[in-house]
Amino acid sequence: MDVVGHFDQWNILRQQLDRGRLAQCLLFAGPEGIGKRLMALKLAQYALCEDGGIRPCGGCGSCLRIKNNESESVFQVNPIEQQIRVDQVRQVLHFLELKGFRKLRFVVVDQADAMNIQAANAFLKALEEPPEGTCVILISSFPWMLPATVRSRAVWVTFKPLKLVEIKSLFPKYPDWAVRMSQGSPGRLLTVVESADQGVRQKAWELVKAMLQGRRGEEDWGATINKNNYQSYLSFMLFYLRDLLILKTALPSNSNGNSLAPRKHLGESAHGLIYNVDQISEMEMWVSHLTFPFNEVSYLISWVTALRQNVDPRLALDGLVLARSFQGYSVI
Repeated sequence: MDVVGHFDQWNILRQQLDRGRLAQCLLFAGPEGIGKRLMALKLAQYALCEDGGIRPCGGCGSCLRIKNNESESVFQVNPIEQQIRVDQVRQVLHFLELKGFRKLRFVVVDQADAMNIQAANAFLKALEEPPEGTCVILISSFPWMLPATVRSRAVWVTFKPLKLVEIKSLFPKYPDWAVRMSQGSPGRLLTVVESADQGVRQKAWELVKAMLQGRRGEEDWGATINKNNYQSYLSFMLFYLRDLLILKTALPSNSNGNSLAPRKHLGESAHGLIYNVDQISEMEMWVSHLTFPFNEVSYLISWVTALRQNVDPRLALDGLVLARSFQGYSVI
């Protein structure tokens, strides 16, 4: 498995395995899409590799079977319709009851926080009485959502986002704005680029401008925004609002928001924080004409963040714009 970054985590896990001290239950915690699952599979490959040289070799029968999810020694669990159900946990328990394994065997549970209550309770049996030579790896971006009884039985391994230079090395042809929006997550980068290719990013910018003007817009938002792309729209809107807040904050105090100060006065540090680097000029123009205090942009950010929990995109966005119109603010 090709894993970029996370060198400290890998060295610790590898050394513990070599010394026979690998914990029977590990919890890989960290943001989505940064390689936690790949690390778990790489660890399994390292332990079960059939090559006598550098491990994992990635090419032997064992390594390939793990990669293709065909290994008799590695049981992988993934959510079905956003849930891990008790039937899946029963399959894990059956796997752990099997005999005749010569080496370690692994159970890799991706998005472990997706276990419902029944599944989590059933899974405790595997954690309380794990067979010798077993390593259970729980993977979660929201570990606090796991029951305390599950969390307390696992040794935590914390993963951090990749550095932007590492993301750029993985995807050298991707634009800078997308790399910045990835926030150190290759998985998020792919989602961002796919959504942008579908026009979501540009539409999100139009929605932000509509909100700033306190208008709903001429188009029916519900015709293009639905439950499948709703989160992508809100993510892009948050990125734009965040950038506007940074630019507004960086304006010189004597500009009074009426004219745009030369870009050099905004400082390189502020521009280094911007995600939408390809649209800085346009965003600066909007910021220079905002007639409401910059903390109102922060207000919009809070609104959009809250809307992430709304199940009806059309009603949520309509409500947001109506709320903005009642605030009485606009752009010149």
